[in-house]
Amino acid sequence: MAVEDNAALVRRFVEAAWNRGDLAVADATHAPAYGYHAPSKPGVTRSREDLRRQITTLRADFPDLHITLDDVLAAGDTVAVRYSLRGTHATRGKSVAITGMNFYRIADGQVVEYWGHADNLTLRQQLGDLPSAPSAAR
Repeated sequence: MAVEDNAALVRRFVEAAWNRGDLAVADATHAPAYGYHAPSKPGVTRSREDLRRQITTLRADFPDLHITLDDVLAAGDTVAVRYSLRGTHATRGKSVAITGMNFYRIADGQVVEYWGHADNLTLRQQLGDLPSAPSAAR
């Protein structure tokens, strides 16, 4: 696949799956089993069904979830994404706005490896689970 095709694949996945809840897109965009690397779960293997569950859970918690791809950079078989996520928690009614970065490795037109990091500290602060950071002294 061309570098531009890899970037388009990631854009298509984010828009369809995360923003519209189209879970079927995972079959076209992700390998049946792929490497998953996140701070809480480094180096595990996930399935498309795991991915569908993750999307379903987050969209249930934040029904108006929207992810904006602020930057998409592609080189070789890797696509790097800097994103902004916004949504309102379904039961708490609190709005959140966080940022994160993901890296996707593409082979044969599908994601075969994923690295992700979201600003979960800010998310927890905005939900009221953790105290906000103190203001800087002037």
